[in-house]
Amino acid sequence: MSEAPDVKFINSNRYWDDRFRENWDDSDGPAQSRFFSSVAINHLPSWLFRAIRSEMLSVVDWGCAEGDGTDALSEVVHKNLLTGVDFSEVAIEIAKERYAGICFKAEDWLAEENSSEYEAFDVIFSSNTLEHFHRPDKVFNVLAARAKKALIFALPYREHERVSEHFTTFSPDNIPVDLDDRFSLVYSVVVDCARMAGTQWPGEQIILVYLDKEWREQNKLVLSEVRLEVDDYTSRLDQLNEKIEILQSVDQKRTQESELLKAQITELNSKLSYFSDVEDRYKDILDSRSWKVTKPLRSIMSLIFKQKRRFYLFVRWLYWQLPVGVQQRLQRKRHQFVRSFRTGKWGNAPSAIPVGSSDLSWAEFKDRVLSHSNKYKGIFIQEVVIDWNVPLYQRPQHISVALGRQGYLVIYRTVNWTNDNVSGFREVENNVWITDRPEVDQIEGALRSVYSTAYAQSPKAIQQLRKGNRFVYEYIDHIDHEISGDDENVRRLTELKHFAFSGNVDYIVASAKKLYDEAVKAVGEEKVVMVPNGVDTRHYRDQKHLEYILPENVVAFRNRYKNVIGYFGALAPWLWYEAITELVDNRRDLGFIFIGPDYYNGTQSLPRRDNVLYLGAVDYKVLPAYARQFDICFIPFKPGDIAKSTSPLKLFEYFALEKPVVVTSDMDECIKYREVFKGSDAHGLSEAFDVAISVKDDSKFRSRMSDLADQNDWDERAKALAKCFEQSSDLEG
Repeated sequence: MSEAPDVKFINSNRYWDDRFRENWDDSDGPAQSRFFSSVAINHLPSWLFRAIRSEMLSVVDWGCAEGDGTDALSEVVHKNLLTGVDFSEVAIEIAKERYAGICFKAEDWLAEENSSEYEAFDVIFSSNTLEHFHRPDKVFNVLAARAKKALIFALPYREHERVSEHFTTFSPDNIPVDLDDRFSLVYSVVVDCARMAGTQWPGEQIILVYLDKEWREQNKLVLSEVRLEVDDYTSRLDQLNEKIEILQSVDQKRTQESELLKAQITELNSKLSYFSDVEDRYKDILDSRSWKVTKPLRSIMSLIFKQKRRFYLFVRWLYWQLPVGVQQRLQRKRHQFVRSFRTGKWGNAPSAIPVGSSDLSWAEFKDRVLSHSNKYKGIFIQEVVIDWNVPLYQRPQHISVALGRQGYLVIYRTVNWTNDNVSGFREVENNVWITDRPEVDQIEGALRSVYSTAYAQSPKAIQQLRKGNRFVYEYIDHIDHEISGDDENVRRLTELKHFAFSGNVDYIVASAKKLYDEAVKAVGEEKVVMVPNGVDTRHYRDQKHLEYILPENVVAFRNRYKNVIGYFGALAPWLWYEAITELVDNRRDLGFIFIGPDYYNGTQSLPRRDNVLYLGAVDYKVLPAYARQFDICFIPFKPGDIAKSTSPLKLFEYFALEKPVVVTSDMDECIKYREVFKGSDAHGLSEAFDVAISVKDDSKFRSRMSDLADQNDWDERAKALAKCFEQSSDLEG
């Protein structure tokens, strides 16, 4: 609600109906309810729960809101004994939908207090409700009248700066010892929530237990089971010990710094003496005859290096002017030239990995594989986009493997830029072959895939391969300099996109809703297929990852932090480094692990702090072993078109890990899942971390993550892509 409500209406039935309908979830209401119930459960005496279970006592959660705190109670009280009550019908309807195994009722007990007929319960539990009333003493009495054996309250304690919805501050001066002449206070404990990890309350809570006098006598409580506390002495002692440790640490650090400073002064004096000697020798060289004689040679070498760069740019320009057929025949030479220019090593250097002797020639592949094409559902050719053997498998590899499992023959083209080193045809997965052979152009009756990120492709090349084949344009990313690189790359990708969006391909496959809508507007809904990214659930659930021995620095970092925030993927310009830095600096209680290759010097913007560990690229084969160390998974794309139009492959891989996911609010393809937590700035992301931490060990939440992974498995994506194998009569020939 945009305006502050009139104080007369705060906490009215209408007020709370509006809150639950409009902004309860956005204000983290469910997480707060669960947090407060959990605090109470963790600090209540064990004998109380034993008595409830052994005597099968009925328990009501009065003021249950949407039932999240009631669900937390169901971990210690059987659901058949549990009832949630709230006067808001809106909240109760939501609770019934979320937690079907628990009984929920919409009842206004305060309006019915004078009724002669009302339902009573053995135990009444109420968490953070009484502070909402001007006269909580009356509420105490109403609840006591409905309780048979016990009342349990969790209340904000010594809240001197109240929130707008709170009308009473509880303190030792206004908490009653007796209720309704039947109940006496036998247990109270003060909890400092401000010091808790992932806290939802910045102050203290007091937990109160009142027992019916007759039931108390029946239970024969002893002194060790009774506790009356007005201060959290344990927390205060911890604070004092912490301050002592800090002071001792500071003293030790100063001593170490003093010794280090002495050593640095000694080293500096030594270096000054050395530099003085070098300066004298440098002057001698400049005055020497040989230095003056070689000056023309140095000028020539400088000119050569400048000309080398100009020569590279000229050769690149010349290559893109050649006919498409010539370009394809020169692909390998082109990549050898680029690699040589970048490394400075010219000529035919030996490969790091020898070419496989079992690779099939074109003739052998035709005879052994293509001649039996009728046994496959179809032929899928992945045109050049990314080499097969890269540290992080991407969408092209995953789609290819999934199609292979579905019974399609997959031919994956490579230019041997990294470690493929194939010479002919090599089967890398069931029904999946990688190849560097140009004869693949001769195959007809196939579905060929070209990616919106593949700047080596051109409309001319596609036109030449159109006869007897079908083409799909995989529109997987917003075309942007931050993703695509320099102006020449952007120009080529834009040209390819325009070609596809002008109706020159059979289908456009879109990975995100924003990209899908753009394609539909261009070519019509019947020619666009939505195929988001997915996850190989088999790989992420493989138990072998539990046995993998992690590097010592990872283990040590993991052990330093109770909760670790993790990210794997490209360290690229589209990450929100400003927010990351603010989070790292403000949340020193959290460890941050970043895994992935450096794109366009993205790691230069990554903060260097003691609570940040950057591991570089980790091989996809062992990536799950590292990612299992995360408590919370993070996708911090900065606001903008890239965030809005990206379907992050890692989102679904995080689901398979059964980890909570926190993303930035612009990531439309992520936040459409209600289980994903979001934040629009560093503060919001920090709060999202805390909420995610509160559910990370919840078995129901983990089960939901697992279900989402199954729904987004790559096999499901392959089934969606199968539509593209259908005949497109309007573009044949």
